[in-house]
Amino acid sequence: MAQKRIFVLIPFQPEFSDVYQAIQSASIKSEEYTNQSYILHRADELQGVDIHNDILGAISKSDLIIADTTGANANVLYELGFAEAMDKPAIIINQREFQAPFSIHDRRVLLYDRKRLHKELIPHLMDAITAGTRNPEEFTKAGWKKAKDEKEPAPSVFVSYSHIDKEYLSRFRVHAKPLERKGVVDIWADTEIKVGEKWKEKIEQALSNAAIAVLMVSADFLASDFIVDNELPPLLEAAEKEGTKILPVIIKPCRFAREPHLAKFQALNAPEKPLLLMPEIEQEVLWDRLAYEIEVEIENRSD
Repeated sequence: MAQKRIFVLIPFQPEFSDVYQAIQSASIKSEEYTNQSYILHRADELQGVDIHNDILGAISKSDLIIADTTGANANVLYELGFAEAMDKPAIIINQREFQAPFSIHDRRVLLYDRKRLHKELIPHLMDAITAGTRNPEEFTKAGWKKAKDEKEPAPSVFVSYSHIDKEYLSRFRVHAKPLERKGVVDIWADTEIKVGEKWKEKIEQALSNAAIAVLMVSADFLASDFIVDNELPPLLEAAEKEGTKILPVIIKPCRFAREPHLAKFQALNAPEKPLLLMPEIEQEVLWDRLAYEIEVEIENRSD
């Protein structure tokens, strides 16, 4: 099978080195998945004398372009325009915290969080590289036109709970339903797993996609080996390294305050006043506050 040439348009600044490494990783992982070989390079790796013409020549010979438009770098936008003029398929990426340039406002842009390169950018870029080489017409100028109903996937909220406490999950989902209906968030709990699906793989995937984690803490929650061994470690690591928001809710009396790895996160209610001891009206107020905290967190991420 012939090799596919991918040319990366990215600012030369050192602070983009980790992004380029993530792009390289996505390319390598795509090779393993598709059994397709890729040649990946960018402008500063070219060895010619006339760098300008060398870049344009490299674009013209490439099968796919990956362009990082973060910061509206003039060189990147010029070279992307040249690629568009040649009807080259292109994957556009842009850091979520920076507004994408107006000149590409009608394009399909893959947004990424700098703190979540390995869990957000790489898997999404793998999918895009695979699609871009198999169906390049979808990534050309014509294919860039967004359908009116096309939306970026909503941030995911992972709910970690003990099945013994499933009634509390149900009530939380009622309060979160308006946010889901508006497309603000996607609430995920293991009730989403369908018959026949590999449940552990689905949970691992949901954990890696989580922007926010709601922990419904009780004695049963802390007694669950699966939660303690499989759900909490990746969530706590993501909170430390990638900014995943942890929102504990104390469901029943338990040793939450005596668990250092959990107690460092501010719970919505005091451990000495769990939901079980609250009258119904106070429980409803707390669920509403939880939905509000999630909404605020999502708004802050999009600013």
